[in-house]
Amino acid sequence: LRPFYEFDQPPGHPRYIGTPAEVRAAWRRLANIFHSVGAKNVRLVWCPMASDFHDGIAKSYYPGDRYVNWVGADGYNFPGKTWRPFKDIFQRAYHFTYVHAKRMIIAETASPAADPRTPRWMVGAAKWIRHHTYVHAVSYFDSMSPKGFNFQVASNGRTLSAFRAWGLRRYFLG
Repeated sequence: LRPFYEFDQPPGHPRYIGTPAEVRAAWRRLANIFHSVGAKNVRLVWCPMASDFHDGIAKSYYPGDRYVNWVGADGYNFPGKTWRPFKDIFQRAYHFTYVHAKRMIIAETASPAADPRTPRWMVGAAKWIRHHTYVHAVSYFDSMSPKGFNFQVASNGRTLSAFRAWGLRRYFLG
């Protein structure tokens, strides 16, 4: 369960839900409800934006190891910005995960489907994931973004081929 995803939005953002202290308190309350009823079949995924691991913002929202089962991160290679390798997007989130000895999910990621560099980006992402053993799940955002960016892998043959190659890698098969 990934409640309050991207809870680290700044004040004034449409999805802003509160200060770090307010979000931590809400998270702990939610976790305590699950614990109090003995729910052992729920794993709570704490999931800020990957970019907020770079400047300490994400850490300020962390409710504590007792309340988090998995660490997630949402990170994109957005068009029009500096091209960013997958490792540059997720390395600091991974380090946080490692320090806290939690499983990690790349909860949202994508690169522009039509960009000719995206297939290579996806190959680099797969290699990075393979060598970072705390990563246990990846969710590729195969859609149009709310801001109109096309991340649909099927809209570009080379990008689709690179995405299909992920599914052929042994370590993605579990």
